[in-house]
Amino acid sequence: MKNGLPAQLDPPRVPVLYDPREQSPWDLAPLRMIRGTLDTGDYAVFGAEHLCRIERKTLPDFVACCGVERERFVRELERLLAFPSRIVIIEASLADIKAGQWRSRILPQCVVGSIASWSAMGISFLLAGDRDGAQRIAAKILYSVAKRQWASARKLVGEVTGEQPLSRNAQDPATLAAFDPTLAQEGAA
Repeated sequence: MKNGLPAQLDPPRVPVLYDPREQSPWDLAPLRMIRGTLDTGDYAVFGAEHLCRIERKTLPDFVACCGVERERFVRELERLLAFPSRIVIIEASLADIKAGQWRSRILPQCVVGSIASWSAMGISFLLAGDRDGAQRIAAKILYSVAKRQWASARKLVGEVTGEQPLSRNAQDPATLAAFDPTLAQEGAA
């Protein structure tokens, strides 16, 4: 910690805002969860809210967004465009969508077409497979946002103090393990 900021950002030090309207919020451990109102999206890194927003959707919720809730959802997507990184994470797989096991009369190809159309707006849509997968992906994305902010802050502190911040090219296995134990082995290799 030569210039006042450690070389590595520990995941538990990363505060993530989640919107209180989330009825069943994700557990983004090892990140620290803080309840706070977001005007757009469901999740953001506290202090870097201007950089990235994540919108969470279950499959039934997303199917409704492709049908009866479409106008409202499109307005939400338009608000997401104000952020450099905007991501909709769906707790389902492409196979789940193609199976079409929902109550709505919306056809699976219409749901896939909506994803394609909205992706062309510049919004990333990630099919996470299930809730667990969605939580892991969201935690990794938000940690990456926080790390970039951390690196920028360390660089700025170094410029002000005249010290060179230590660079960190390799991922620390302990940090990788905090998100997924199997990644620690890959990072150490």
